Order: sequence, then structure tokens, then C-alpha cells
Amino acid sequence: MLTGSEYSVTEDYPWLEPLLDYVRRFFECGKPMLGVCYSHQLIARALHGRRAVSKALVPEMTYTPIEVTKSHPLFHGLPNPFWVMSAHYDQVTRLPEGFEAVARTRDCAIQAMVHKTKPVVGLQFHPEIEIERGRKCVLDEWEKLRQHGIEPEVLLAQIPSVPTGADRVLRNFLSFVR
Repeated sequence: MLTGSEYSVTEDYPWLEPLLDYVRRFFECGKPMLGVCYSHQLIARALHGRRAVSKALVPEMTYTPIEVTKSHPLFHGLPNPFWVMSAHYDQVTRLPEGFEAVARTRDCAIQAMVHKTKPVVGLQFHPEIEIERGRKCVLDEWEKLRQHGIEPEVLLAQIPSVPTGADRVLRNFLSFVR
């Protein structure tokens, strides 16, 4: 499992090319790989190049309804749509060869991508973030969100008071790759 980052995948850093090479080599081995948020974008950039990712037109930073657009074992036992924390300013805009999009939101067309023959999955959303951490994300990004014309108070109001069960995606991934 590769996780999120405070860095933007649309920018180059001295350590980025070795990381992209690592993802490519791991992908070629055919081993299970789950990329969340930054790492979802990282997989797309590693396998399709810089044009696979871009800044999001509308950043997502709260619990959002994820619409499953294609049936997949990742979403077994979840309603459609299901609510989960999203926290991103960048997004995948083009799928690498062999991948298909299986979930979206109103503002992000590729919330989840899966490879058609390898156990490789990318998730833009964060099934690992619990409610209190979701609130902290919005609070931490307060000024940045306002700069994007987004009202943090509205985002805080969207956060549920009880768990949504979206962490089931992580358990489903483990079952899928077994």
C-alpha cells in the first residue's frame, strides 16, 4: 500500500524519478499494489507520464459521495453511493493503459481505477481516514480552502457523526488480491 503525501504529484522533486521507477518496477512484477490519493496519482504518472495528472479544478476536502460506475469487488457490501473522506488538490485525468475507472464524484471523474489483469488499484479518496482525522484535515487546510473559494464551514457540516463503513474498501482489497 502506497499512501498520501503533502506534496503535489504534478511537480518534480529530486526524489520523484526514483520513486516513479520503483512504482514501474513493482507494477511489472505483478504484485498487489494499492495507491491512495497521492499514490493513486503516482501510479498514473509512473505508467502514463506527466499528462496523466493535473491540478483539480475543484479540490475535494471533506466526506464526499463516491459513485461506483462499474461493479468491482472493492465495493462489495457498500451502498452506491458511499461516503468517504476525500482530501486532494490534484487528480488523475488520464488512465494508464490497461486501467479502467470504476468510481467517481461530481468533481473528480477518476476516484478509483483498477488494472484489468493485475492486482493494482488506485483510490483518490481516503478509506483509511476516520471522522476526527477528517475534521482535522479541513481545519488544517482552512485558509488554503478559502483561497480556492471553498467555505470550510460547509465542508465541516458534511462530515458524518458516525463511521460510514468506507474502510471496508481496504478489507475488500485484501480479499481481492488473495
